[in-house]
Amino acid sequence: MPGPYVLAGHSFGGLYVMRYASQYPDEVAGMVLIDSTTPSTNPVPPTTEGSDSLLKHFSALISATARLGLGRVLGATAMEMASFIDEFAVAGRSASEAGDLTSLDAKPLIVLTAEQGNAPGWIEKQAAIAALSTNSRHNVVPGATHQSLVDNPTHAAVVNQAIVDVLEAIRTGAPLATQ
Repeated sequence: MPGPYVLAGHSFGGLYVMRYASQYPDEVAGMVLIDSTTPSTNPVPPTTEGSDSLLKHFSALISATARLGLGRVLGATAMEMASFIDEFAVAGRSASEAGDLTSLDAKPLIVLTAEQGNAPGWIEKQAAIAALSTNSRHNVVPGATHQSLVDNPTHAAVVNQAIVDVLEAIRTGAPLATQ
């Protein structure tokens, strides 16, 4: 299906959509970032064979122990646990690559931030992400936690509405309405 697209990313997924937008700006019409991990302006860290190999072995060990029952204790499948370890291993690289996105110009961007459970400075970092576009809105979702933005029906409805709002701004050419 040809673009441009509206991209949405929660948590670490926000880094992936920011990276896509930096690489393919003409294919992105707008974005919704849901309590997104913040990008980094640090250079992409080099990978070394030893560190990659160690992480791959650790990932395989976690995956194997999950099959033996550790995953049930932690509430995760072997694949989920391995995926988490793999994602964590490339966190610095992903954050640096997402930092390549310096502007969305006036493309519609909504940043949704959980109100609860944030580290100090988190809301300010989310506001900085919203500054990537001159046509943006930053909403702190009352009562929301990082996870509830995707698994609580009331908070997920806020996410859905943000996507609809970005689509409407694209269709009409009007700026995002403030809330």
